[in-house]
Amino acid sequence: MNTSQFTLLTSARDLLGVLAMLLTLLFATVALADDDDEEAEERPEYVVLSQERMLEHDIVTASAASGSLSLTTRTFGRIVHDPASLSHIRARFDGVVKRIMVNIGDKVEKGDTLAIIESNESLNQYSITSPMSGKIIARHANDGELTNGQVLLSVANYSRAIAQLAIFPKQRTHIAADMEVTLRLEELQQQSSISHITSSPDDKPYSDRVCER
Repeated sequence: MNTSQFTLLTSARDLLGVLAMLLTLLFATVALADDDDEEAEERPEYVVLSQERMLEHDIVTASAASGSLSLTTRTFGRIVHDPASLSHIRARFDGVVKRIMVNIGDKVEKGDTLAIIESNESLNQYSITSPMSGKIIARHANDGELTNGQVLLSVANYSRAIAQLAIFPKQRTHIAADMEVTLRLEELQQQSSISHITSSPDDKPYSDRVCER
């Protein structure tokens, strides 16, 4: 055998030795990984805390028992006047305003006379009464003027308000009518309930939840 052949055989033998070493390391690594998995499976799935550590983090333990689970959803909105609390007074028949009986700021009761109108057709006079109790907040007519179908007076009762709260789609499945609601405005707090849920206007990505108070 010449020198070149001896060198080739020696290189082949060294390469086989390296491959054998790599295989040995690979098998050892796999074995260690299996041992780690076995150790991980045997580790307990709980944590033991000392009494001092529990007091430090305000951790309290109690025995498990049946009970009610209360879930809350936080949302935002605005307080507005109830649309039913405002009434715009018009004359039933066109005619002449003979007399306006009230002025801005006056309190009225349901059925009180607000104005006297003389009809153009019959020339008879008839009275306009308040459809609700409240306060006169606007006056658009005076004695001697023609009614012409315009608003003569506006009566409002703002003793009742509603909250319009925005609900997003992910909250919709958890909210329904008659649910209890806590309304907070700065330091004020008011308990109420959901009156109804309406679709959002203008294609906004939420619905308006209306709460009575």
